[in-house]
Amino acid sequence: MSVRRNTDGTISVPARIEQDGIIGEGEARIGPDNPDYQMWEDWLGESPAETGDPGEYDDTGTTGP
Repeated sequence: MSVRRNTDGTISVPARIEQDGIIGEGEARIGPDNPDYQMWEDWLGESPAETGDPGEYDDTGTTGP
């Protein structure tokens, strides 16, 4: 799973999805009003405006494609 900073300021993060008794992996888009937003923002590091990096990382912590 990857974590990425979106152009609208939200962050796409891995999420556990449950529906009709089935559990799987999915992706959630969180904004600054979400309690976990700052944790993910800190994990991603500096903003793209500061680095020119789009802010996409896979689960090994390396930059994505």
